[in-house]
Amino acid sequence: MSVSSYFTKLKGLWDERDTLCTFPICTCGSIKEVAAYLETQKTMKFLMGLNESYANIHNNALLQDPLPIVNKAYSLVLRHEKQAKATTGKTHTQPDAVAFAVKQLGHEPKGKRGELRCTKCNKINHTAKICRAHLKCTFLRLERTHG
Repeated sequence: MSVSSYFTKLKGLWDERDTLCTFPICTCGSIKEVAAYLETQKTMKFLMGLNESYANIHNNALLQDPLPIVNKAYSLVLRHEKQAKATTGKTHTQPDAVAFAVKQLGHEPKGKRGELRCTKCNKINHTAKICRAHLKCTFLRLERTHG
């Protein structure tokens, strides 16, 4: 399956999900954080679904800070696919070199065994960038009863 077909199919599923699962109205502003988190998840799911021939571009995109939005990630992968096709005549081959300006992940603390530790929730195996612990609505709606 081409990257274009894969992305189109995935985007169709996301659009269908977004139509069926809407967010309640929130006036506290937390909805922006939830929306940003969902966009991050779309990028992660798109990149994780690529086959092994895209490992280089997948890893480089995940190292970018901030993580690119899904449309930008798609553009990077599509460009890689077209370049590979143009240079070798094949659809799924790696170019000799792919370079990206990335920020190193050295700013995240390490656990006892060297694994990443989140600075928000202090759990291992994920970073603060993709942590869900802080995504909660703190808006409390108080209803008054007149009696």
